[in-house]
Amino acid sequence: MDSQTVALIGILCTVLGAVIGVLSYNRNRDKDVKSDASDSAVIRTKLDNINSGVESIRIDIKAQEMRVTDLSERVIRGGINKTSA
Repeated sequence: MDSQTVALIGILCTVLGAVIGVLSYNRNRDKDVKSDASDSAVIRTKLDNINSGVESIRIDIKAQEMRVTDLSERVIRGGINKTSA
């Protein structure tokens, strides 16, 4: 083989390696983007569930506060009625 053939084969192998490298990079990048999107969706779903739980707890606490207020008013009224009688 002469030196021109060897140089041409070397250049072709270099170009082929570069093309394969770029294609592999793009493929892996797409997989990473899909994986990140999936992880982000899972995190959003979990945060939405946590938010719903917190809202439910707030509603329960407000209802409990109303019951305690009502009960304390009844206790106070009951104490007033007993002392005046």
